[in-house]
Amino acid sequence: MSHNSTAGKIITGAVVMAAISAAFIAGSETIYQSLSRIGRPISEEPIYTPGVYTEEENGYGGPVTVTIKVTDREILSVKADGANETDGIGSKAVNQLPLMMVKRQTCNVDGISGATKSSAAVKTAAAKALAHARGEEYVEEKPAGFVTPDHMADGTYKYEQGFDDSGYNNIVTLEIKNGKVAACSWDALNQDGVYKSQLCMNGEYVMTENGPTWDEQAKALAQYVIENQSIENLADSNGYTDQVASVSINIFPFINGIKSCMMSAAGIEE
Repeated sequence: MSHNSTAGKIITGAVVMAAISAAFIAGSETIYQSLSRIGRPISEEPIYTPGVYTEEENGYGGPVTVTIKVTDREILSVKADGANETDGIGSKAVNQLPLMMVKRQTCNVDGISGATKSSAAVKTAAAKALAHARGEEYVEEKPAGFVTPDHMADGTYKYEQGFDDSGYNNIVTLEIKNGKVAACSWDALNQDGVYKSQLCMNGEYVMTENGPTWDEQAKALAQYVIENQSIENLADSNGYTDQVASVSINIFPFINGIKSCMMSAAGIEE
C-alpha cells in the first residue's frame, strides 16, 4: 500500500470521527436530559403549559428568585437566585433545593437545616411558579390553627406569662392596625418591679461584654415580626432562632406571647 493511500485513509477516518464528535456534542444536551430523567416520577397526563416561569419570595437576606422550565408533563429545570442569602447557610438552600425539586418533580421537598427562611423562600417561589404553569392561582398553605394578621381585629393586645423560675414576668404587647402588625414589644419585669430593658440600660443585666444586650435582641425580634408579619418558623424546637442573626437568647416566651396576642385579636380562645 502506498504512503499516500495510507495517509488518505487516516485523514478520512479523522474527518469521520470529527463528524461523529460534532454530532455527539450537538446532541449532548438532549442525551444528558434523557439520562437525567431516569427515576423521575414523570406524569402520564399533561399537567403544565410548557414554558419558563419565574417567581420571587423574600428570603432571609432579601428577595429569592426561582425560575422553572417545564414541558406539559415534567419539570425540566429549576434555578434559584438569592445573592443576599447567608453564605454557607441560606446559600445551601438556594443551591441544593432546585436539584431536589427536579429529581422529585415537586416543590414539596425538605428544607435545609439551619436555613429555614431561605428554604421557605425557595419552596414558596417554586410553588408560585408551578401554580402559574398549571394555570392555577397560588394559594399559600398554612398549618392548622395558624393565625395571620388578616384575621385580627385592630387594637392593642397584651400577654403576661407570670413570674418564672428566674424571677421574671415576661410581657409581650402586640398592636394591630388595618389588619397588620403595626408594633410589638417584649420586656420582662422582675419581682422588684424593674424591667429588664431598664436593667440593661443601667448595665445591671449583662449577658456578654461585646454582644447585643437582652433588650437589643428583644427589639430585633419585634422588628422581625413587623417586617415579616409572621412568627412562622421563627423558633426551632429548642426555642432558638436562626432567622435573626443578632439574637442568641431563648425566644419561647416571646413566641408564646405573640401567639397569645394573635389568638386574642382573632377571637380564638387558647
